[in-house]
Amino acid sequence: ASESGYRKLRVERLLPAAVFCGEPFETEAVVRNGKRLLSSHSISVEEVAIDAVRPLKEGFAPRVPPRGVVAVRLEAVARSRGVHVLRGLILKSLFPFGFFQKRLAFQLEETLLVYPRILPLEALSLEGDAPQEALKRLPLYVRGDEEFRGLQEYRDGDNPRRIHWPLSAKHGTLMVREMDRKRSARVAVLLETFCVADGWAKRFERAVS
Repeated sequence: ASESGYRKLRVERLLPAAVFCGEPFETEAVVRNGKRLLSSHSISVEEVAIDAVRPLKEGFAPRVPPRGVVAVRLEAVARSRGVHVLRGLILKSLFPFGFFQKRLAFQLEETLLVYPRILPLEALSLEGDAPQEALKRLPLYVRGDEEFRGLQEYRDGDNPRRIHWPLSAKHGTLMVREMDRKRSARVAVLLETFCVADGWAKRFERAVS
């Protein structure tokens, strides 16, 4: 009975386009029963564990009917970023009496793209003079591109070229235009890729995140 349940079973895996390191993700396993008359019962589906990806939750199909297809969801988590090769899936069953568990392995090598781990943004910490000097040369505001905010009375130190003469004559006092500087849309990402200090690899992965 156990052998008959595994005959002509096929399975395939559907992966997400990409996942994030450290965040659980779901995959879908599609189990196909090629038998014409007999069903397959109590089928569990498990991802083959690799160093970079750890299975969290198995999929379970109570019954796969003859010539039928059943989709089950599995859950796993990636431990490191990069492109990892998943090895395959294992079908397990205690059917019919639970005396022993039968396992059937399917080799399904597919690549999984794992993005870096998402971490809370912390205060920027730079070491050395070169990164500091590089950031100082980046303008925070767009020069010559300002937006009108309003009018106010002229005060000592205001730019006389911003005096609005028609309104100043109307109100009998000098009025100047208030302008907002437009922040630059440019973003600089500074990532040091080489260091010989102890524990550099761990700090580098954190910097990538």
